[in-house]
Amino acid sequence: MTTLPINLSDLLHQRKVEGDRIEYKAGWNPDPILRTLCAFANDFENLGGGYVVIGQDCDESGMAVFPPVGLPERQLDRIQQELLGFCNLIQPPYFPMLSVEQIEEKHLIVLWAPGGQNRSTRCRNRFQRKRRSITTTFGVMPARSRRKGRLSAN
Repeated sequence: MTTLPINLSDLLHQRKVEGDRIEYKAGWNPDPILRTLCAFANDFENLGGGYVVIGQDCDESGMAVFPPVGLPERQLDRIQQELLGFCNLIQPPYFPMLSVEQIEEKHLIVLWAPGGQNRSTRCRNRFQRKRRSITTTFGVMPARSRRKGRLSAN
């Protein structure tokens, strides 16, 4: 059951919402998604915020491309958990309305970001997922050492 205040098909075909209030993101990339949420939360023109559709690509003119890319079902919970964590890092914390939707047998996450009560929402410098350790012939190398190019035999 959808929790969106708009029909998904109308949203994807931009029948009820103007294109500058909809962002399509082909995949889960936290930094640009959170920056878009902050912009919609600030909503200085009182347009009602905006929507971010994750799992849906668009063409050069900003129109949705069909069929949607979709998100793997096994990643939906992880993406939602990461999103919640990142939303706590927005100053002040801001939480959009989230709805997991399915269209053309593809899973999408749709975020409705109405204008926040505090119109001075700020993002951190960068939102990045935690890097996983990689296994080398020396064992597990933490992300910090990997970035500096150092290997340790410990």
